[in-house]
Amino acid sequence: MINKTAQRSAIMKYLKNNKSHPTIVDIHRAVSKQLSTISMTTVYNTMDILKKNGLVMELPVLSGEGRKFDSNTVPHDHLICRYCGTTFDINCGIDHSVLLNEDQKQGFDIMGIFTCIYGLCPECKNTENKTSVG
Repeated sequence: MINKTAQRSAIMKYLKNNKSHPTIVDIHRAVSKQLSTISMTTVYNTMDILKKNGLVMELPVLSGEGRKFDSNTVPHDHLICRYCGTTFDINCGIDHSVLLNEDQKQGFDIMGIFTCIYGLCPECKNTENKTSVG
């Protein structure tokens, strides 16, 4: 069980139904509008607690944005722009429970599987096309 503090409540309220896959900086920026004294350390610590308690997922990030989080813990996959990091929830229609046979699991107890598909979002693709043409 997580002890509720004003900071944790504000972070959880911000994350509820948030589909933007925010970074620590995004979360801090949004929550500090309500709680001007909240520190980055508090946000980091709270996100670690929420992650350990299965209330958020941390996404692998290839861009320089840092850690990204998803409050949707129902199994689903992600489409991620390699350039800007924009992330969308998608459902690949894969039965994740049967992806690995016992040999492939190598003794691991699998706790979750999700797929990240990387590419360029339409906006970054258009920007890249414009700069490469000129």
